[in-house]
Amino acid sequence: MHYKFNHLRATGKYVAMCDGDDYWIDEYKLQKQYDYMEKNPDCSFVFHSAKIYDDANKKFDGEICYSAFDKLISNEHLFYGAGRTNPSSSIFYRKEFLDNPPNWFFKAPFGDTPTALILQTKGYIYFMAKHMSVYRVNVSVSWNNTIQNNKIKAIASQKKMIIILQEFNNYTNFRYDSDINKYCAKIKFQILKLQKDFNKMDIFKNYILRNYFRTLPIKKKIFFLLQHLTPAGYNLLKKSKRKFIS
Repeated sequence: MHYKFNHLRATGKYVAMCDGDDYWIDEYKLQKQYDYMEKNPDCSFVFHSAKIYDDANKKFDGEICYSAFDKLISNEHLFYGAGRTNPSSSIFYRKEFLDNPPNWFFKAPFGDTPTALILQTKGYIYFMAKHMSVYRVNVSVSWNNTIQNNKIKAIASQKKMIIILQEFNNYTNFRYDSDINKYCAKIKFQILKLQKDFNKMDIFKNYILRNYFRTLPIKKKIFFLLQHLTPAGYNLLKKSKRKFIS
């Protein structure tokens, strides 16, 4: 939707995205992103932190923050941009880099991820740590809320993303093959969780669980096992909000 109604009508050098249920909170946001892009022609897009606003409970509840500090993100590894990584309303990119996207771009269930996938092939990415927009959750009319509350649609959406990642793998001549395989394993695991009771699945017999488990670093493997074998204990640890759990 963004591409059809905004990108194709844009005539400027850059495009700044802003979803209908989100909003910007820094009057110099666009100037900061524009200045950085003008000084750094090798950068394909800039994004920043966002505050999370819970619309149902009418309060701010957390943040989306890729890093505690401004950070240059190399395109040597896959950057799987999504709403909880780089909120759509934080993205500022060079229009020419997305003027003629491949056909698979239009098959994606949502726009932020394929946008990030293509842009990272054009240059590096830059993250600004300052909160300059608000990402609203639990908005009754939002697309995300509709998907999250409908298991069938959520599963269909995840399956489409596997196809998109496979198409992107071909598009980049398998440049990110290892990273893409890891993300596909993660998505398959998420689909499995939607279809079945995670706590009743046999981690040692289910090949999807085994494949996903293999992709995890040691610390995450430990917490994965805790979540599976002792969910009550895992939830207590999660509530502590220690950084190494996230």
